[in-house]
Amino acid sequence: MEESGLNNSVAAFLAAIHGSLGDGERYRLEIERKGEALDLTVIPLLAGKADEVPEKAKAVRAALALPLTFRGMSVGELAASFASRINGYGDVRRTAQTSYEELIQSIRDAEAEAKNASRPKGKTKKAESKTEVVNDETCCASDADSTASPRDEKPAPTGKGILGF
Repeated sequence: MEESGLNNSVAAFLAAIHGSLGDGERYRLEIERKGEALDLTVIPLLAGKADEVPEKAKAVRAALALPLTFRGMSVGELAASFASRINGYGDVRRTAQTSYEELIQSIRDAEAEAKNASRPKGKTKKAESKTEVVNDETCCASDADSTASPRDEKPAPTGKGILGF
């Protein structure tokens, strides 16, 4: 193969990998020659420790860790299909990563709500904060006709994730 053809192939290979990765993501590549064929495995390296993941999110994390494999392919077959398959793989992983992050945030929000709900009403930080606003005379002096109190307002939505946690 000519040097310029090899450079173009390497550039295409790297461009395909680059296009499939989200910011901060990492892959490990394993390549094995089997006669005239190649096996290539793209293994995502996930951030964080698996034992720190909430139980409800472990299945999504496991899906994010699934490798992309090319088995028993000739160099030509691999070159022909690599870019489209790695880009599709990257697209699916980005969607799953977003869902995973939303799920983790939903679990954390639910845990925080449960923790706040288990405290006596006067002890939560939110209640103390509202009490300070209600007792602030500069806040309420210009609105003497109003009968509504900040305590009557409904809390803002919690921003539950796509799975409803």
